[in-house]
Amino acid sequence: MRFLLLMHIDLNNIEKGIKLFNEGNYFEAHETWEDQWRGIEKSPEKNFIQGLIVIAVALHHYKRKNYKGTSKLLGKGIKLLQELKEPKMNINIKVFFERDNILSRKVQCFRTMHPGNRTPAD
Repeated sequence: MRFLLLMHIDLNNIEKGIKLFNEGNYFEAHETWEDQWRGIEKSPEKNFIQGLIVIAVALHHYKRKNYKGTSKLLGKGIKLLQELKEPKMNINIKVFFERDNILSRKVQCFRTMHPGNRTPAD
């Protein structure tokens, strides 16, 4: 059954989203992955793709200086990805978590220093 489930995942679409994500095109990556996510039955793979989508949206919020939205979504996305027991689709989760943890700390620090603000003081 698991093999059949993976057959319904278009890995080219996943890779396209990864490329967009790595280029900083987070909204476009989210859209690409969301198209894929909608067509998958409930499974660990679907949760994994949802985690990627949520983190991409979080980083889109970060680019728009919406730090409250960033913090909330990063936590949700990280939780979804941490539920998995094994790597999925050749994505280096360890590096992914390291980057997100750095961003989470940066956002949390800003929110503590500037409650209510959306943009950091430069």
